[in-house]
Formats: sequence, structure tokens, C-alpha cells
Amino acid sequence: MLPDHLHALVRLDAEALCSLGTLVQQAKGAVTKTARRYGLAHAPVWQGRFYDRIVRSDAEATAVYRYVGDNARRHTVETDH
Repeated sequence: MLPDHLHALVRLDAEALCSLGTLVQQAKGAVTKTARRYGLAHAPVWQGRFYDRIVRSDAEATAVYRYVGDNARRHTVETDH
């Protein structure tokens, strides 16, 4: 999680109880409710949309996982200077 966006690698199979859109909507709602309870948010917290992409192989999932970790480390380095 970064200050201005969030990455998540989610696996949904044929037996998933909900769609990715529903999962994202529920997660956004839960985070917003908690942030407001603690006085951390008064305006909208999220954009109305989200970007998704299908990961088709284990190798691609590994690359995405590395990208997410590298992105967080890059952000930490940038904010430390």
C-alpha cells in the first residue's frame, strides 16, 4: 500500500463467491468506513474506478509480485530524500 494507490494480487477461481468488482467495492467500503471511524477521512477516499489485469502464468505473477515490492521500496527511497 502506498499513500496514493494500492496494488493487490488476487486469485479468483470458478468457485469464487463474488466478482473482482464486488471484491474491490467491498474492500473500498471497509477501508473508508474504518478511516472515517478514526477521523482519517472526510472526503471521498477512493476513485470510482480501478485498473485490473489478468495474470496468465506463474512467471507473470512472480513479475507482478516483484514489481509491487520494488514500487514500495522506490517510494520509500524517494520520500526519504
